[in-house]
Amino acid sequence: MADVHILTHEFRPKRGGAGVVCEKIAETLTRTGKEVTVWVPGYVSEDTVFNPSYDVRILRRLKGTRNFPCLFVTAREVAASRKTLRTADIYLGEPGPIAVFMFLTLFLPKFWKRLVITLHGSEILRYQKSRWWGRPLFKRLAAKADKIHVLSSHNEKLLLDWLPKLRSKLVRGYGMSLPGEKLPQIEKGNVPNQKKVKLLCVARIHPRKGQKELLKAVASLAPEIQKQLDVLFVGQFVKDRYYKELLEQAKNCLAKIEFTGGLSDELLENSYQAADIFALTSVPYGTSVEGLGLVYLEAAKHGLPLLANRIGGVGDVVIHGKNGYLSDPDDLETLSRNLDILIRNPLIRGQLGDEGRKMVGNTTWESVTSKLFPRD
Repeated sequence: MADVHILTHEFRPKRGGAGVVCEKIAETLTRTGKEVTVWVPGYVSEDTVFNPSYDVRILRRLKGTRNFPCLFVTAREVAASRKTLRTADIYLGEPGPIAVFMFLTLFLPKFWKRLVITLHGSEILRYQKSRWWGRPLFKRLAAKADKIHVLSSHNEKLLLDWLPKLRSKLVRGYGMSLPGEKLPQIEKGNVPNQKKVKLLCVARIHPRKGQKELLKAVASLAPEIQKQLDVLFVGQFVKDRYYKELLEQAKNCLAKIEFTGGLSDELLENSYQAADIFALTSVPYGTSVEGLGLVYLEAAKHGLPLLANRIGGVGDVVIHGKNGYLSDPDDLETLSRNLDILIRNPLIRGQLGDEGRKMVGNTTWESVTSKLFPRD
């Protein structure tokens, strides 16, 4: 019987930051002696090539959305498994399962040993603004939780400004390295005389991720600098209209622009290895917020200088002048200037990249899981 059950509506091959956190925590717990089962959507195939060290329970009827049918599927499976779960820790890794438990615990008494929740940012704002259901139901569930995890100081402030009584349960932290994992070798260095500079952006194609702002910054560069630049956008297409707008925006650039869609882990790894600069310039978008940005850590792990906006929890990862450059979301001039500096100066790219690798080399998921799931 598993020590920990991790519930998520987001998992590979269709996953963002929340799905990645679930995977990292599952792998870390397994490597440190826990038996783990991850409950995943039906789109996850049993022959998915990643060979997890933990058990995967595929909920066939779970499509991976957070609409009522998906919430109902998860709720039914949880209710049917209460006897198994009574002696286990339950980890709710993203908003779908959290919503399930907000409603399920209205009708069922406690059926777990320990309950742990991760909040990524945007859901905090949604619960707070939803006076009729989100606010009271989340407060009730939070009172039942043993630990509440946030990845950044921004999310910590969001939560405690609203619910200061949760401070004693709160754990803040993120990781990069798994137990026993070493940083990858950098196969390609920043060569001063190379003719092309490769810029990589990894994020789903969505207005909040700021791909349009990044393209505007590229288009504002001097023509001779633009021609030195190859820009690769990696990420799932989730907003078709926005993608078409990006294609039109790309026509204003002299740089080579490419959109790949989602990539396998191997191809994504190759993209990081081949890049010279990493950029993700997220912007405000409704109640959605960049809670941290795990892709910045992944890029730093590969020795890439980081280009970003000051928004949400990004400042916890991107330290201006140390491992990258920051600008305000509405300051296109500064963003363009920062990008120009990185394109023209391979030595600066190398210095920032080296600092980034040092930072993530000391950032482990085990330091997080030891606080969330202490040994009895």
